[in-house]
Order: sequence, then structure tokens, then C-alpha cells
Amino acid sequence: MPCFFESGSYCIQARGGLPRAIAGRIVKTKGRNMAFELGGPDISANIVPQYGQGNRAGEWRTMETTVVNNFAGQFVVAILSYNFASKDYAGQAARFQAGEVFDWNHEQIPTSFDIFVLDARAAGSAEVSELTGSLAAHSADETAFSRLFDRIRRMSPDTPPVLLGEGYYQYEMPDIDREYWLGQHVFQIVDSWYTQYKAAHAASAAAPQPASAGVRTRRSAAAAQPQVPANLILDDITFTYAGADAVKRELMGRQRQSGAPVWDAGFLHQTVTPQFCVRARFADIPAKRWKQLRQQQVAFPQ
Repeated sequence: MPCFFESGSYCIQARGGLPRAIAGRIVKTKGRNMAFELGGPDISANIVPQYGQGNRAGEWRTMETTVVNNFAGQFVVAILSYNFASKDYAGQAARFQAGEVFDWNHEQIPTSFDIFVLDARAAGSAEVSELTGSLAAHSADETAFSRLFDRIRRMSPDTPPVLLGEGYYQYEMPDIDREYWLGQHVFQIVDSWYTQYKAAHAASAAAPQPASAGVRTRRSAAAAQPQVPANLILDDITFTYAGADAVKRELMGRQRQSGAPVWDAGFLHQTVTPQFCVRARFADIPAKRWKQLRQQQVAFPQ
């Protein structure tokens, strides 16, 4: 199990081409993204697949911000576990490109991260002493390093020298990512529907109006196919707000290749609200406009 050292500041332990653990001092670095802010290296051995939104805005990002702002100079240790067996990355990528939302399970995706911050000042701790010596020497007995990471993994998250201990899991797609991809689906659905709605309204407004003189046959035809007044068309926001139930029905009807639903019904019922649909298309709108929308009773034109 090879270990890599750099500048006496961090060590990466890898096996089978995958990083299994990384340890080093926390260095606050401005202008770099994500884990690199902690002083980590911008190399492939320090990069593993994570869900995008959870990484950028979820619990993981909160942890990184907490660590870099409160524990500069201490040691951070990340221990990674891999329990997925699938080798079919191409098949999963094809499903994803087709619009399917699912929990990725490729063998190179970590299933869990155990994060520890150790007090570098706790010289009496065997773990801290071993880590300090190994980093300073740019070498370590790989078996001894494995035992060290094993001991750290079993440490209590609220007992010295541990200053912070947290676990993160990737067996399932985080809700923040599921909501993000749901929003992408909602945007595409409503945008397509609104384009069709405007085109149908324009065609209706441009069509010749039926004669109103006493020609009974034409009056009967007009009654059977009423014309939409040219001045009555819902704007984008109102259309989107009113269409939430129709969007939900559309999403509930979408099936995976296996025939199973793409979306969990409970998740859809809880998430697909008029507000969610509007934010999926417009990000945000003024509070005054929200009040107007809530007060309106608009029938969705489909």
C-alpha cells in the first residue's frame, strides 16, 4: 500500500489506484476550490468522485469551511471506504445522460469518508507523535501507517486529541443533489410547455374570427371551438406557478429502462411545489410577486 509524501505537509495512502487515506496539516489557502483550501494537493491521488451539490453546498462544504476557519495548523485525517462492486461506468453514464436520476454505485466511488481533526499540540498522543514524525521524515512503514489510520478511525470524535470527528456517506444521492436534478427536469418540462402554449395562443389569436351575423351554422361552429382572446395569456412566472400539479404528474409517469419509476412518489409530493417550480426556472423573484401569485387562482391551460 504505497504512501506518497510532499513537502512534509501531507501523506496519501493508496491501494489499487484509489486513495484510501490522507493526512496532513491544515493550511488556509485562498483562491482554491474545495479540499484544496485545506492545503491539500491538486493531484489525481487526492481527487475522488463526489456528488456535485453535496460537495459544493451541502454538509461536506460546511465541514470544509469549519475546518479551515477554526483548525489551521492542526492535523486533518480523511479515511475513505469503497464498498461498491459495479464496473459499469459507461452504462450508468448513459442512463444519466438519458435523464434518469439514481444512486451511482461504481467501484471507484467512495461509499464513506471519516474525517478527523487531531490537535497537533498534543505531543503526548501516540497518534499525533507518529503522524508528526512520519510527515517530517517523508517516510513511513506502510504497515505501521495502516495501523495508525486504523486507530484513528476508532477514536471517539469528542475525546482528545480529536478536535473534530465526522462521517459522510455516499451510498445514496444526497437530497440536495436529487433536488438539483429534479429542478433541471422541471425547467425543461415547463420551458417546453410554455413555448407550446405561446405558439398555440399566437395561432389562435391570428386565426380568422367567426362571423357574428345571423348565420346559424357559423355560430354553431364558433360555440364548438371558442377562440382564446388575444389579451389573455399567462406570463412565464404565473404559468409555471399554476403548472406545478401537471409537472408532478408528468414526472410521476417517467419510467426507468427497467420499468420502475424514475422518481420516488413521496419525494415528488414533498418537493414539487409551485415555489419549487418557479425557482427551478427563475432562481428567485421579489416577495411582492410571490404574494400576488399566492392570491391568484389561475387554471393551468393544459
